[in-house]
Amino acid sequence: MLLRRSEMTSYQAAGTRRRVEYGADSRVEVDASGRHYRVVVEGRLVSRDFTSFAPNWRGDAWLAYARDGGTLSYPAPDGWTEPTKLKAVALTQEGEGAAVPVRLEGGQVRFDAAPATPYRVTYAAPNTAPR
Repeated sequence: MLLRRSEMTSYQAAGTRRRVEYGADSRVEVDASGRHYRVVVEGRLVSRDFTSFAPNWRGDAWLAYARDGGTLSYPAPDGWTEPTKLKAVALTQEGEGAAVPVRLEGGQVRFDAAPATPYRVTYAAPNTAPR
């Protein structure tokens, strides 16, 4: 979805490293020797090493995932400056699951993710629905 219909503008290979560019600020970088990768879309890191933090299709939330679990840490979207306005909830087959504590530290959205569990992260005034 984020790079869909984007035209590849450059491909570079050096040893076990590959870099595919989709314009000036979008790229996929892979280092096969260490099983590392990064996806940057329009200048924003949205995925790295089996984790992701990307906007949903409606633009009213961000979706996060960590295959192996652990602390997720991604650059906060523009305008996300108040930690009290952050909310993260696990998503289950039945819908919303438990809320998880989420922090805003040094311009990064951070929270501890369970393995293979998707999360929805929103930014809104407390006790109000996000737009």
